[in-house]
Amino acid sequence: IADLPMEVDDDMLKQVFSEYGTVTWSRVLDSGGKPNKAAIVEFADIEEAKWCVENLDGNIPQGLSSAACRQRLPSLTRQQCR
Repeated sequence: IADLPMEVDDDMLKQVFSEYGTVTWSRVLDSGGKPNKAAIVEFADIEEAKWCVENLDGNIPQGLSSAACRQRLPSLTRQQCR
């Protein structure tokens, strides 16, 4: 997930994305001096992950006040979905 607001931390990330499915693992990545953050969110079910990618891409997830998120499935998961 990219383009997250700078105020997002690990707890907030899990709280926001738990609204869309069972989060089994998540991590906010260091911004490296960029004006926004990125993160990885792993869901318990592939359908939950696919729903997030399809429905939240370019939108603001509920619980965040700014910054559209771009999400993608890792290539391995994308292959499993076919």
